Amino acid sequence: MARIHHSQITTDDKKLLFLRSASRKDLHDSQNRYNIVIEKDIIIHANSFKDGLLTTFLAYYVFGIVYPKEIEGTLEAIQRLFLEICPPKGTKRGGNRKATNVHPKVIKLSTMIELYTTEYTKE
Repeated sequence: MARIHHSQITTDDKKLLFLRSASRKDLHDSQNRYNIVIEKDIIIHANSFKDGLLTTFLAYYVFGIVYPKEIEGTLEAIQRLFLEICPPKGTKRGGNRKATNVHPKVIKLSTMIELYTTEYTKE
């Protein structure tokens, strides 16, 4: 396993979960391999997709990496809605000051989920 020191990481480095699949149809196939990669260096091997996903989010915080602009809304939705990591202030989105602490698309998705689930939980 390749190792790197956190001081080598800049905010421009790409961070991702890399999947080498034995089965293209099943993320949870026991023969799949999951690696957390920073700048082409494998830093962690994960035993399952779930462990790889959680470790990926933890690595964003540990190494101080901002979410890539192209997928920041998706990552923030997973972070807040499914992993329930909801800091009272601050964001992992890069760039200038944000108008809100929560990505607008995450707010919209959360509202839609709440409306959908409320409709089916009424007595």
